Amino acid sequence: MRERYGIEEKDHMLIKELEKKGIKPEDITHIILSHLHFDHAGGLLKPYSENKPLELAFSNAEFWITKKAFERAKHPHHRDKASFIPGLIELLENSGRLRFVEHKGVFLLTPHFPIRSRKAILRDFSF
Repeated sequence: MRERYGIEEKDHMLIKELEKKGIKPEDITHIILSHLHFDHAGGLLKPYSENKPLELAFSNAEFWITKKAFERAKHPHHRDKASFIPGLIELLENSGRLRFVEHKGVFLLTPHFPIRSRKAILRDFSF
């Protein structure tokens, strides 16, 4: 999988950065996904090991995504198919923690603050 997606880091960079802030993967309770391309959703997985099945990294998190984005990942266009991680859809569906948000407006996560103080602005979403 590393070769397929051109991943150079040996560590799980998202988990490593969270740990620097004193946040463990099990502390995360909600993850909002814009879509499921590997560069947006790859961090949902525990570090890849060739002889182990894929596993979700955030054991207490609900995974929020629009139904449209999820269906696009589930039934991708042939030009888009390589952008999705094989097996991730099934992991999310079988987790019991997949949630759909009805997108009617704007979601903004302001990126200019440390991770603990980032603010999310939600408007016109149905959770």
